Amino acid sequence: MTHSAVQCMKISIIASGSKGNCTIVSDGQCSILIDAGVSASRIVNALSELELDVSTLKALIVTHEHTDHIRGIGPLTRRTGIPVFCTQETWARSKNIIGTIDKVFHIESGISFQIEHITIHPFSIPHDAEDPIGLTLEANGRKVGLATDMGYATQLIKQKLKDCQALLLEFNYNRDMLISGPYTWPIKQRIMSKKGHLSNDDACSLLEEIIHDDLQHLVLAHISENNNLPELALLSAQDLCNQCGHRDVHLTVGNPYKHSPWLYLK
Repeated sequence: MTHSAVQCMKISIIASGSKGNCTIVSDGQCSILIDAGVSASRIVNALSELELDVSTLKALIVTHEHTDHIRGIGPLTRRTGIPVFCTQETWARSKNIIGTIDKVFHIESGISFQIEHITIHPFSIPHDAEDPIGLTLEANGRKVGLATDMGYATQLIKQKLKDCQALLLEFNYNRDMLISGPYTWPIKQRIMSKKGHLSNDDACSLLEEIIHDDLQHLVLAHISENNNLPELALLSAQDLCNQCGHRDVHLTVGNPYKHSPWLYLK
Protein backbone atom coordinates (compact mmCIF):
# COMPACT_ATOMS: atom_id res chain seq x y z
CA MET A 1 0.00 0.00 0.00
CA THR A 2 1.40 3.42 -0.92
CA HIS A 3 1.63 6.32 1.49
CA SER A 4 -1.04 8.17 -0.48
CA ALA A 5 -3.48 5.28 -0.08
CA VAL A 6 -3.79 5.86 3.66
CA GLN A 7 -4.16 8.95 5.79
CA CYS A 8 -0.82 8.84 7.60
CA MET A 9 0.97 11.51 9.55
CA LYS A 10 3.92 13.09 7.78
CA ILE A 11 6.24 16.00 8.44
CA SER A 12 8.68 18.13 6.48
CA ILE A 13 11.19 20.60 7.86
CA ILE A 14 11.00 23.58 5.55
CA ALA A 15 13.79 25.42 7.37
CA SER A 16 15.68 24.94 10.60
CA GLY A 17 18.38 27.13 12.12
CA SER A 18 19.11 30.62 13.40
CA LYS A 19 18.26 32.11 9.97
CA GLY A 20 14.71 30.76 10.04
CA ASN A 21 12.46 27.95 11.21
CA CYS A 22 9.36 26.40 9.68
CA THR A 23 7.91 22.88 9.90
CA ILE A 24 4.79 21.35 8.38
CA VAL A 25 2.79 18.48 9.84
CA SER A 26 0.02 16.87 7.81
CA ASP A 27 -2.38 13.96 8.09
CA GLY A 28 -3.10 14.12 4.37
CA GLN A 29 -6.26 16.21 4.72
CA CYS A 30 -5.27 18.81 7.30
CA SER A 31 -1.86 20.50 7.25
CA ILE A 32 -0.44 22.66 10.03
CA LEU A 33 2.58 24.94 9.86
CA ILE A 34 4.67 25.49 12.95
CA ASP A 35 6.41 28.87 12.74
CA ALA A 36 7.21 30.83 9.59
CA GLY A 37 10.66 32.31 10.05
CA VAL A 38 11.52 32.39 6.35
CA SER A 39 9.89 34.23 3.46
CA ALA A 40 6.34 33.46 2.37
CA SER A 41 7.52 32.73 -1.17
CA ARG A 42 10.02 30.19 0.08
CA ILE A 43 7.36 28.43 2.15
CA VAL A 44 4.86 28.39 -0.74
CA ASN A 45 7.56 27.09 -3.12
CA ALA A 46 8.51 24.34 -0.66
CA LEU A 47 4.89 23.28 -0.30
CA SER A 48 4.58 23.16 -4.08
CA GLU A 49 7.69 20.99 -4.37
CA LEU A 50 6.27 18.73 -1.65
CA GLU A 51 3.10 18.50 -3.76
CA LEU A 52 1.01 19.77 -0.88
CA ASP A 53 -2.22 21.51 -1.77
CA VAL A 54 -2.20 24.91 -0.06
CA SER A 55 -5.95 24.50 0.52
CA THR A 56 -5.13 21.83 3.14
CA LEU A 57 -3.35 24.47 5.28
CA LYS A 58 -5.60 24.98 8.29
CA ALA A 59 -3.35 26.69 10.85
CA LEU A 60 -0.04 28.35 11.55
CA ILE A 61 1.08 27.83 15.15
CA VAL A 62 3.71 30.22 16.53
CA THR A 63 6.06 28.91 19.23
CA HIS A 64 7.49 32.32 20.24
CA GLU A 65 8.16 35.80 18.95
CA HIS A 66 11.83 35.69 17.90
CA THR A 67 12.37 36.83 14.33
CA ASP A 68 13.69 33.50 13.08
CA HIS A 69 10.25 32.05 13.88
CA ILE A 70 7.89 34.83 12.72
CA ARG A 71 9.58 36.68 9.85
CA GLY A 72 7.29 35.32 7.13
CA ILE A 73 4.00 35.18 9.02
CA GLY A 74 2.49 38.47 7.87
CA PRO A 75 3.07 38.02 4.13
CA LEU A 76 2.14 34.32 4.25
CA THR A 77 -1.14 34.79 6.12
CA ARG A 78 -2.16 37.75 3.99
CA ARG A 79 -1.41 35.68 0.88
CA THR A 80 -3.13 32.44 1.95
CA GLY A 81 -5.64 33.46 4.64
CA ILE A 82 -4.23 30.82 7.00
CA PRO A 83 -5.24 31.51 10.63
CA VAL A 84 -2.55 32.08 13.25
CA PHE A 85 -2.57 30.40 16.66
CA CYS A 86 -0.32 31.72 19.44
CA THR A 87 -0.40 32.73 23.08
CA GLN A 88 -1.60 36.21 23.99
CA GLU A 89 1.88 37.16 25.20
CA THR A 90 3.50 35.96 21.99
CA TRP A 91 0.98 37.91 19.91
CA ALA A 92 1.59 41.06 21.95
CA ARG A 93 5.31 40.80 21.19
CA SER A 94 4.85 39.78 17.55
CA LYS A 95 2.04 41.91 16.18
CA ASN A 96 4.15 44.93 15.27
CA ILE A 97 6.39 42.71 13.13
CA ILE A 98 3.60 40.57 11.68
CA GLY A 99 1.29 43.46 10.90
CA THR A 100 -2.45 43.32 10.31
CA ILE A 101 -3.89 39.86 9.73
CA ASP A 102 -7.49 38.69 9.76
CA LYS A 103 -7.46 35.60 11.94
CA VAL A 104 -5.56 35.28 15.22
CA PHE A 105 -6.58 32.72 17.84
CA HIS A 106 -5.07 32.70 21.30
CA ILE A 107 -3.94 29.44 22.84
CA GLU A 108 -2.53 28.60 26.27
CA SER A 109 0.21 26.30 27.48
CA GLY A 110 -1.30 23.19 29.01
CA ILE A 111 -4.63 23.50 27.19
CA SER A 112 -5.06 21.17 24.21
CA PHE A 113 -7.04 22.14 21.13
CA GLN A 114 -8.24 20.46 17.97
CA ILE A 115 -7.84 21.38 14.31
CA GLU A 116 -9.90 18.93 12.27
CA HIS A 117 -8.53 15.48 13.20
CA ILE A 118 -5.26 16.74 14.69
CA THR A 119 -5.02 17.34 18.44
CA ILE A 120 -2.38 19.87 19.50
CA HIS A 121 -0.87 20.01 22.97
CA PRO A 122 1.12 23.19 23.70
CA PHE A 123 3.48 23.12 26.70
CA SER A 124 5.81 25.64 28.31
CA ILE A 125 9.52 25.62 27.57
CA PRO A 126 12.32 27.68 29.22
CA HIS A 127 13.63 30.27 26.75
CA ASP A 128 14.27 34.02 26.75
CA ALA A 129 10.96 34.85 25.08
CA GLU A 130 7.68 36.07 26.58
CA ASP A 131 5.69 32.81 26.62
CA PRO A 132 7.48 30.17 24.53
CA ILE A 133 5.92 26.79 23.81
CA GLY A 134 6.77 23.36 22.53
CA LEU A 135 4.14 21.20 20.85
CA THR A 136 2.93 17.71 20.29
CA LEU A 137 0.48 16.94 17.50
CA GLU A 138 -1.53 13.72 17.45
CA ALA A 139 -3.68 12.08 14.77
CA ASN A 140 -4.43 8.58 13.55
CA GLY A 141 -2.72 7.07 16.59
CA ARG A 142 0.55 8.87 15.83
CA LYS A 143 2.34 11.62 17.74
CA VAL A 144 4.83 14.26 16.59
CA GLY A 145 6.81 16.27 19.15
CA LEU A 146 8.58 19.59 18.53
CA ALA A 147 10.86 21.19 21.10
CA THR A 148 13.52 23.73 20.20
CA ASP A 149 14.71 27.01 21.70
CA MET A 150 14.94 25.78 25.28
CA GLY A 151 17.68 26.19 27.83
CA TYR A 152 17.13 22.84 29.49
CA ALA A 153 14.69 19.94 29.49
CA THR A 154 12.20 20.28 32.32
CA GLN A 155 10.30 17.30 33.70
CA LEU A 156 7.23 18.62 31.89
CA ILE A 157 9.09 18.59 28.56
CA LYS A 158 10.30 15.03 29.15
CA GLN A 159 6.78 13.90 29.99
CA LYS A 160 5.22 15.59 26.95
CA LEU A 161 7.78 14.23 24.48
CA LYS A 162 7.41 10.61 25.52
CA ASP A 163 5.85 8.16 23.07
CA CYS A 164 6.40 10.29 19.94
CA GLN A 165 6.84 8.50 16.64
CA ALA A 166 8.60 11.59 15.26
CA LEU A 167 10.62 14.03 17.30
CA LEU A 168 12.04 17.38 16.24
CA LEU A 169 14.63 18.24 18.88
CA GLU A 170 17.12 21.06 19.29
CA PHE A 171 20.83 20.28 18.81
CA ASN A 172 21.92 23.91 18.84
CA TYR A 173 25.58 24.05 19.81
CA ASN A 174 28.74 22.14 20.51
CA ARG A 175 30.01 23.40 23.85
CA ASP A 176 33.69 23.47 22.86
CA MET A 177 32.95 25.35 19.65
CA LEU A 178 30.79 27.87 21.49
CA ILE A 179 33.37 28.51 24.23
CA SER A 180 36.22 28.98 21.75
CA GLY A 181 34.12 30.76 19.13
CA PRO A 182 33.75 34.43 18.15
CA TYR A 183 30.71 35.38 20.23
CA THR A 184 31.07 37.77 23.14
CA TRP A 185 31.01 36.22 26.61
CA PRO A 186 27.54 37.62 27.48
CA ILE A 187 26.08 36.01 24.33
CA LYS A 188 27.82 32.72 25.14
CA GLN A 189 26.37 32.87 28.64
CA ARG A 190 22.91 33.55 27.24
CA ILE A 191 23.11 30.56 24.89
CA MET A 192 24.28 28.24 27.69
CA SER A 193 21.81 29.59 30.25
CA LYS A 194 18.60 27.93 31.43
CA LYS A 195 16.71 30.20 29.05
CA GLY A 196 19.03 29.66 26.10
CA HIS A 197 19.50 26.62 23.89
CA LEU A 198 20.28 22.91 24.10
CA SER A 199 23.78 21.69 23.27
CA ASN A 200 24.39 18.40 21.48
CA ASP A 201 25.14 16.80 24.85
CA ASP A 202 21.98 18.29 26.42
CA ALA A 203 19.84 16.98 23.57
CA CYS A 204 21.35 13.51 23.89
CA SER A 205 20.73 13.48 27.65
CA LEU A 206 17.07 14.31 27.00
CA LEU A 207 16.84 11.78 24.20
CA GLU A 208 18.29 9.05 26.41
CA GLU A 209 15.37 9.50 28.80
CA ILE A 210 12.59 9.50 26.20
CA ILE A 211 13.79 7.24 23.37
CA HIS A 212 11.60 4.17 22.88
CA ASP A 213 10.99 1.30 20.47
CA ASP A 214 8.35 3.13 18.41
CA LEU A 215 10.42 6.26 17.70
CA GLN A 216 10.73 6.31 13.91
CA HIS A 217 12.14 9.75 13.07
CA LEU A 218 14.48 12.09 14.92
CA VAL A 219 15.09 15.53 13.40
CA LEU A 220 18.18 17.39 14.63
CA ALA A 221 16.91 20.96 14.64
CA HIS A 222 18.08 24.55 15.11
CA ILE A 223 21.77 23.70 14.57
CA SER A 224 23.95 26.80 14.97
CA GLU A 225 26.01 27.72 11.93
CA ASN A 226 28.65 29.35 14.14
CA ASN A 227 28.79 27.06 17.16
CA ASN A 228 28.10 23.60 15.77
CA LEU A 229 28.53 21.37 12.74
CA PRO A 230 25.79 19.13 11.32
CA GLU A 231 28.21 16.18 11.36
CA LEU A 232 28.96 16.70 15.07
CA ALA A 233 25.27 16.82 15.95
CA LEU A 234 24.62 13.76 13.80
CA LEU A 235 27.48 11.82 15.36
CA SER A 236 26.18 12.64 18.84
CA ALA A 237 22.68 11.45 17.97
CA GLN A 238 23.90 8.33 16.17
CA ASP A 239 26.08 7.34 19.13
CA LEU A 240 23.22 7.81 21.58
CA CYS A 241 20.76 5.81 19.46
CA ASN A 242 23.30 3.01 19.03
CA GLN A 243 24.12 2.91 22.75
CA CYS A 244 20.42 2.68 23.56
CA GLY A 245 19.86 -0.11 21.04
CA HIS A 246 17.76 1.99 18.65
CA ARG A 247 19.83 1.83 15.48
CA ASP A 248 16.72 1.87 13.27
CA VAL A 249 15.68 5.44 14.18
CA HIS A 250 15.82 7.52 10.98
CA LEU A 251 17.93 10.66 11.58
CA THR A 252 17.36 13.88 9.63
CA VAL A 253 19.48 17.01 9.98
CA GLY A 254 17.44 20.21 9.74
CA ASN A 255 18.74 22.57 7.06
CA PRO A 256 18.41 26.37 7.07
CA TYR A 257 18.40 26.60 3.27
CA LYS A 258 16.35 23.72 1.87
CA HIS A 259 13.36 21.68 2.94
CA SER A 260 13.47 18.02 3.83
CA PRO A 261 11.48 15.38 1.96
CA TRP A 262 8.34 14.11 3.65
CA LEU A 263 9.03 11.96 6.68
CA TYR A 264 6.22 9.44 6.99
CA LEU A 265 5.04 7.92 10.27
CA LYS A 266 4.09 4.27 9.90
